This record gives sequence, structure tokens and C-alpha cells, in this order.
Amino acid sequence: MNSEDLEYCRQSLLKNDYYHYLISLFMPANKRPSLWVLGAFRQVIEDIPSSVSEPALGYMRLTWWRDQTDALEQGGLITGQPVLGAIQEFLPHHSLLKDFINEQETRIEQPDADFQSIAYPKLLQSVLGKDLHRYQKLENKLTEILKAHHGTRWENNPPFVAVRLWLKSLI
Repeated sequence: MNSEDLEYCRQSLLKNDYYHYLISLFMPANKRPSLWVLGAFRQVIEDIPSSVSEPALGYMRLTWWRDQTDALEQGGLITGQPVLGAIQEFLPHHSLLKDFINEQETRIEQPDADFQSIAYPKLLQSVLGKDLHRYQKLENKLTEILKAHHGTRWENNPPFVAVRLWLKSLI
């Protein structure tokens, strides 16, 4: 893994999921890289069902990711894909990654179904350990503040509004 792989994951989370990026900054410094990698992985995998024009293409992409995690599990070195490069160092629980990938097939098969991941919370637990409770408290607090100030439209507001409101509540 090189530092460019980790930076790619950090930037991906910052750009695509600012809410969880912000929460990661309040976690212990040694947990942040794993959270950034997990967030980037989640984004890539969750985007597959909605980004393909035909289910077969989605299955092919998920199969590729599953094969890559199999290779990682067997000690293979993956290069050329920054998220996979970072996974090698920061996410050792490859079987949980495959469980998350497998869940996305349900989203391809039933695109209109209300889907709740079972594997992602397990991945988060594997990354955070005893800090999971702190993470969840921060996540709940930020959601509460945003909903109180912006109702159900809070997700559409500029990120700086969320940061300002949250930081004011902590002071």
C-alpha cells in the first residue's frame, strides 16, 4: 500500500460522504485510516447496483470485487486499484468484505426493496472495536442536530452548515 491509496480513500469519503468523514475526524487518529478505507469501499460497492444498466453487469462487477477480496485473503498483492491497495493494510477482515459484497446482489435483484445491511455494521465493529459506541453516539448527535435545524432536508444543505452547527453544540 502506498500513501496515495490511503489519500484516495480519504478524498473519496470527503467528497462522497462528508457526514461520515466528519465523524471520522472525531475518532482516535489510529482508527481514521481504516474508517476512510471502509467508507471508500462502501461507496464503491454500494454504487454498483445503481450504476449499471443491466443486472448482469452488476453481477460481473460484484464478482470482480469478490475475486479480489479472495486474492487478498490468500495473501495476494493487489495493485492498480487504490481502494484494494488500502484494504490490504487497513481492513484485515476480508470475509466480512465479501459478505457486504454479497448483500449488494440483493439490491440488484430487488432494486426497490428497503435494504438494511447486516454486514456493514460488522465491518464497522471490526474496525472500531471498543470505539464503536463513541462513533454511534457522534453519528446520532450529528443527525439529531441536522434534523432539528433543517428538518428532513438536512442532507441537501452545504456541509459547512452541518459542521458549524455540530461544533457549536459541542462547545
